[in-house]
Amino acid sequence: MKNIGVIFLTLVLSFSVFSLNIDYPQIEKGINQYQQKVLALHANIDTSLFNDEDVIIKLDFDADKIIHFVQDKFAFQPYQGLLRGVQGTLNSRAGNALDQSVLLAKLLGDAGFETRIVSGQLTDIDALNLVNSLANTQLPENIGNGEKYEKALAKFSLKKDKKINWKQTETYKRYSQSKANLEKLLQANNISLENKDITAKLVQQTKDYFWVEYRMGQSEEWKGAHPALKKGKKLDVKAISYIQKVIPKNYLHQLKIEAFIQQRKGKELTTHSLMKPWIRPIANLNNLSITYTNVPSGVKIGSSFDEIIAQSNFFTPMLNGNPVGNKVFDMKGRLIDAEAMKASSQGALFQTLGNKLEDSINQINGKDKSETLMQLTAQWLQFTFIQPDGTEFVQKRYFYETDDYKVTASSNKKAKLALMSEYHLLTSSGQQPLAYLANVYLNLIEDSIPLLQASAKKVFKPNEKVSISKKDLAIKSSFELLVQYHLMDSQPDKDKSIIIYKAHPNLIGIKRGYIDEGKAFIAVDIVSNHKNYLIKKDNKVFASVKSAFTGGVWETASEWLPSRFLNLKQESLDTLQIHSAANKQNITMKIVKDDDLNSVNIKDKNILARIKKELDQGYTILMPEKKPNNVEMTGWWRINLNTGETLGMTADGGGQSATEYIIENIQMTVSLIRALYNLKKCEKLTNDVAKMCCLTEAHINNVGGMAFGSALGATMGTAVSVVFDVVDITAEAITGNGIAPSTNGSICKKAPKIPNF
Repeated sequence: MKNIGVIFLTLVLSFSVFSLNIDYPQIEKGINQYQQKVLALHANIDTSLFNDEDVIIKLDFDADKIIHFVQDKFAFQPYQGLLRGVQGTLNSRAGNALDQSVLLAKLLGDAGFETRIVSGQLTDIDALNLVNSLANTQLPENIGNGEKYEKALAKFSLKKDKKINWKQTETYKRYSQSKANLEKLLQANNISLENKDITAKLVQQTKDYFWVEYRMGQSEEWKGAHPALKKGKKLDVKAISYIQKVIPKNYLHQLKIEAFIQQRKGKELTTHSLMKPWIRPIANLNNLSITYTNVPSGVKIGSSFDEIIAQSNFFTPMLNGNPVGNKVFDMKGRLIDAEAMKASSQGALFQTLGNKLEDSINQINGKDKSETLMQLTAQWLQFTFIQPDGTEFVQKRYFYETDDYKVTASSNKKAKLALMSEYHLLTSSGQQPLAYLANVYLNLIEDSIPLLQASAKKVFKPNEKVSISKKDLAIKSSFELLVQYHLMDSQPDKDKSIIIYKAHPNLIGIKRGYIDEGKAFIAVDIVSNHKNYLIKKDNKVFASVKSAFTGGVWETASEWLPSRFLNLKQESLDTLQIHSAANKQNITMKIVKDDDLNSVNIKDKNILARIKKELDQGYTILMPEKKPNNVEMTGWWRINLNTGETLGMTADGGGQSATEYIIENIQMTVSLIRALYNLKKCEKLTNDVAKMCCLTEAHINNVGGMAFGSALGATMGTAVSVVFDVVDITAEAITGNGIAPSTNGSICKKAPKIPNF
């Protein structure tokens, strides 16, 4: 009866809405009102929860209040060196002695004090006592405070959704089945995931100790402040050295990004670097997104998809929207300086001469034209995580790779499509409060309003010239990746007695690209997911290996969530599906250790090289002895049996293969495909309300992070979820009368509702 009532109510509301006469002035007014509502809500976010400048204002620039704030509100978590920095430590409400000291020094410095960071050495006993104080992060749960925030929130719908029950979702079902199958396999091979005593390791990391000294002026004595100690605790430690401005390199966690191609000349393979190594301290990358793509030379306004592919003879490596390395490359793996490419005749001459030379050599050798002498055989990114002690952890992610030396028009087109993919990457070393996520999200909403305004005018006033800038169509934000981290941390089976935190930098990416002129893809890729899962017992600290294993399976299962948020239901493939297929087909699962690769039926040299690399890094591989039928590729789980770190991999070298979805071939530049298609789709409709609903969907899809916001809101279960409810607030914006929120956006049937993810 309840469902019948909901259907009846929806029909009544739908009838009343579709009887409305919506005109453009009403829509324009609605968007302007919407903008004012968003600005008012944004202005009343409690920024003191994540902005260090607002923290000191709230604490009255008082040294004692600032020191006690860090001592009382921040958990101690041991790890090497400087990992989180000011923003990461403030957001995480946790850090080691160095990170907490860097934050405290910044706060006191901005409050007007002269500061310096002091380093010293703790005794084993003092270090052990500090290690035993480690705790989980306690993040603030509020987004805004006070009457102004409540009034701003009340301008939107104040529906109160039930909090999502993860255990009733398809994601949890897939995760729990995979976990059970893996546990059964480990048990059958007498492998147990026992707790490991890591007390000595943590004590050693903690002996390098840091605190802050401060004074108002040179006439005053330095005063000591120990942020890692709880208020009232004392510690007798002598100063060894001082840090006043720059943190020494030997304390830094760093990320190095490089791009390479592999060229074949005959049977010889040569690797070429495309860029100088891009190296940054992890502490400076907190929540700053990194993008990489190879821009094809054939992109021109008005070109069709096929024309772009045909005319793209060179590719320019781009990092964060800028060319890197002064190199471009072609499909034969040849490099040329980008400066030389500025004169198109030089570029054409380079390729013409290169092709003629190759043809001549091929004729002398009597080779078939499809067996070219020179060929681009691979292009990839390489990520190197450098720890303070110099230890390196290297991961590769491939845009394109082949061991087939036959070059045809079809294979050439496929290679170009693969090269045109884009990686959107984000590091993480801690957690984020909801207020921070809300702030990033509302920044995204505000940045997208010009697109919404221009789109509405284009759709409802098609005879008027409308200018939509490339900038407005290509909005970038870290929000979707922040949400992915947030959901990865939302482990349903998490044991509250386990202390969980990132002691190494994590890196995830969202990869987008094209399958062909009618199909695109999106894929989430977890590049690194190191975490500490610890339990304290009898004055010792143990690594909870089984908890880390469980967490890794959950994080792998969560890789499919973005495709669900965006309602992409076409073909996809990930490790969980590969292993499910293997189980259904009674394919034996193998445990591969060291160099024992003979137990699995894999002929592909590239796949074998990837597995070998995983084994060399200390992982144990769990995989089917042969590729299951009806799946595109094989896959495996990598497990570190000492720490429990677990991650599912697919054979193409990523965490998840593409979730494909249908697009339409239109006149476009490649980077604008989604936005232009969505607008053209809406223009074809005749009913104004249908146009309004279509435009709602288009706006959500154009600005990808908005769908993530709506999904995040669905997990909250309180009125604050309205902050992230883009389906409702955007539909309300376009009509200006608040009709859509009353039915959770269901009136706009084109607007995607979040499915059972």
